[in-house]
Amino acid sequence: MEQRKFTQVILTMLACAWIMLMGLCTQPVHASNAPQPPRTATVYLHGYNGWSWSTSDLIASAQKAGWVKDKMVATVNRHGQVHFSGNWPANQSQCLVQVIFKKNNTFQARQAKWLTNVLKELKTRYHATNYNGVGHSLGCNVLLNEALWYGHKKSIPKLQKLVMIAGPFNGVLWLDDEANKNALNKLGAPAIMNAIYLNLYRMRKQFPRNVEVLNISGNLDNGSNSDQYVSLASSKSLKFLLDGIAKSYKSLEFYGKKAEHSQLHQNTQVLKAINNFLWG
Repeated sequence: MEQRKFTQVILTMLACAWIMLMGLCTQPVHASNAPQPPRTATVYLHGYNGWSWSTSDLIASAQKAGWVKDKMVATVNRHGQVHFSGNWPANQSQCLVQVIFKKNNTFQARQAKWLTNVLKELKTRYHATNYNGVGHSLGCNVLLNEALWYGHKKSIPKLQKLVMIAGPFNGVLWLDDEANKNALNKLGAPAIMNAIYLNLYRMRKQFPRNVEVLNISGNLDNGSNSDQYVSLASSKSLKFLLDGIAKSYKSLEFYGKKAEHSQLHQNTQVLKAINNFLWG
């Protein structure tokens, strides 16, 4: 009798071991389905004829202040192909991405499409879930066009925050705008709207919701009400496009020589305001 019990115990143990090996006696092991922490790329765009110098101070200030350490450069060739240099470690949730268009004086619509290529790569290759956009000059228009045309695509990260520095949304001085010629009404609508602005206005409801916007304008304080190249009326006309559509909209105006168009992205007060908006 004792021998029979012993044999049954041994057989039971062997059966259980076999079942465990087959994965039937334990809880199923899944790949980690736990929500992964969001990964956010903060993307910096230069303006017309711009290059790395247009956004280097912006990026360096964020790194120096300790907000984000890692940086990559996304260089886009004339065919819209993207090459990344630098690294975004898997254990870091934030990365700064400097975008450089080799064809830096082409149409806004083309650069907006190229920017979408960068964002797709950031999502597929680096698993970015969100992104912030920081643009200077015409880079602001590219960011805005990208958000309007492609912002709802699931193939790119979700836009969270948008920083516009001296954006010529309704014209550029000495080209299709004149100092103190245009005016904004109480709603922020310009009295004169050029064709590009009218198109943005028609598309404004396509702008992604839940985006926080900071718009920065420069004023030389010399009577021109401009930063030398972009009038306040042109820069501040962004409010009429996005106020009430974006999650929040804030505008800041800086004065003096350091508020000149190409000085704004080096102005320490501007840099501090941007970093606080993005991460503070």
